[in-house]
Amino acid sequence: MFHEHEYFADIKGLNEAKLSLLLFLVSPAIRSLILIGGTGTGKSHLARLATSVTDQKTVHLPQHATWDRVFGSIDFTASLARGEEVIEHGLLKRADGGIVIMDDIHLMDHTLITAVLTAAETGTVIIERDGISSIYQTNFKIIATLNQEEGEITPHIIDRFSLCALCPAITDPFLRKQFLKEAIGRNPYYSIPDLKCSEKENNQREQILKAQNRYPYVHIPDGIMDLVTSLAIDLGVEGHRGDIAHCSAASALAALNERDQVSVDDISATLQVSLQHRRRDYQKESPSLHDTEKKQSSLPECESKKDEDGLPQNNHPQKEDQNESQQKQIPQAPAPDQVFAVGDMQFTKDLISQKKNRNFCPMGKTGKKGSHQNISYNGRYFRSKHPSGKIYDIAFDATFRAAAPHQIARSNGTLALNISVQDIRVKERKRKSGRTIIFVVDSSGSMGAAKRMIAVKGAVLSLLKDAYINRDQVALISFRGTGAEVLLKPTRSGMTAYHQLAHLPTGGLTPLSSGIYTAVSLIRTIRRKNSHDEPFVIIISDGRANHARSGNDPVSEAWMAAAAARNEKAHYYVIDTECGYPRFYLAKKLAEHIGGTYTLLETMNGEEIVQFVRQESGRQTKY
Repeated sequence: MFHEHEYFADIKGLNEAKLSLLLFLVSPAIRSLILIGGTGTGKSHLARLATSVTDQKTVHLPQHATWDRVFGSIDFTASLARGEEVIEHGLLKRADGGIVIMDDIHLMDHTLITAVLTAAETGTVIIERDGISSIYQTNFKIIATLNQEEGEITPHIIDRFSLCALCPAITDPFLRKQFLKEAIGRNPYYSIPDLKCSEKENNQREQILKAQNRYPYVHIPDGIMDLVTSLAIDLGVEGHRGDIAHCSAASALAALNERDQVSVDDISATLQVSLQHRRRDYQKESPSLHDTEKKQSSLPECESKKDEDGLPQNNHPQKEDQNESQQKQIPQAPAPDQVFAVGDMQFTKDLISQKKNRNFCPMGKTGKKGSHQNISYNGRYFRSKHPSGKIYDIAFDATFRAAAPHQIARSNGTLALNISVQDIRVKERKRKSGRTIIFVVDSSGSMGAAKRMIAVKGAVLSLLKDAYINRDQVALISFRGTGAEVLLKPTRSGMTAYHQLAHLPTGGLTPLSSGIYTAVSLIRTIRRKNSHDEPFVIIISDGRANHARSGNDPVSEAWMAAAAARNEKAHYYVIDTECGYPRFYLAKKLAEHIGGTYTLLETMNGEEIVQFVRQESGRQTKY
């Protein structure tokens, strides 16, 4: 779709991203820029077009590049041949004086991203292998792209980027039509460069060069600094990176406009790209919640009078032996919304070795058992092996042991230890990887019974504190009304979780199938990023489905969704919130269909839920 002769000026829309890129190129203090957008929004193409307005070289960082390839390593083969230390530099050394492009960083290892950002900020790379240490200097900047629909990165990593720009889909019909005409009229096999665009690029390049020379002399008045700091405080920005990036971006904008002093307009124009991604109190309200509230507020008064289960008082079944078909005939009237408090967060211990829960009832296999120890290029050295391909990360202890029996035959009187190529062994490492635990929470009217939501909210936050120690991530899916929503993507951020849970309303219908299908979609997203990850899915519900996406029978659709989820590589646990009389045990049937573990909530509080999750997930993963 994009042609090699396109220029920076050809890009339609994306004004925020284009401005951020210009500020990034002007200011030496802005070391990194991240472009966030969906599939096909042009973020990666815009990043590659940076070379059209600057003379800096670009180096692309592959998504699955090893640490040795990125940072460098000891060239052991050359070192043995020469008898001295030989360093093989990585991609970051090649990028010295240029720009590193990290496309789709949501698919990269988070520790690798953090290390590359640190190298960009400090200009220093340290290589350490088996007691051998080497250091080299490199000066580069980073442009990264992120598709939040396919994966997330932690708030800490987002904060490390100096600027963040959104690349939304173009919704202006005129711009889309203009882009369509240009795409259709372009010859895919041959194209003559547009001289007008080429002239614009030259002018843009000259403007950037002048701004780079002017930038060191741009002055920031004290009053402007006061404004920057007050804005950061008002927006809930916790660290100081935002203040520094905001001032740097405003100075770059002033230099681009050929001014030697930062104005209020510069601060206003750069506020979004400097501070928005660093906000900690930002809450994006879901339109679906508003729609549900409107629908519920329009219900007749006679329908809004219900008991704590969210069912009309005059429609409760009276006999214990009523079957599932009778359950389906219960009138489907949503309960009024309630917002319950968050339960106390308990600092729990790892209860893997504790005895089996008495309410535990296995319902079937949930797939292959996962392992907490993954073979990796970095991590704990646990054994040696013969090298295959290029020699790296030598296991000197194993190499010495392999060479020791041959020393008499090889002795020539000059070497204390004679090592040949066939003696060399390399290290095999494994790294402890955290689990991903997905809570699928029924926040419909039935969860208001006995204020069960308080215990559920406390359990999620308790698990977050426990996850910090065990390197686990926690995600939260809520289903109520007419659909499901991912309220919390996999994260270890307790603050983000608290804001989401504290404002989670309870009430409405129970679209159980929507909750399960949303969990399946999230599982696939997680596994696209890490195929070794087999998430643990905790479904907290009474199983009383009373809304279907297709308009068919809600319970039957829920069983179909459970069968589809069973085919995913994940471990499922169903916590039944049903209480009182009568009981239908639909959650138990859900566990059977999904192939998971079933337990009754009964009097369990937040800490006891965490104990159950930690105990059962520990049974699936061995350290």
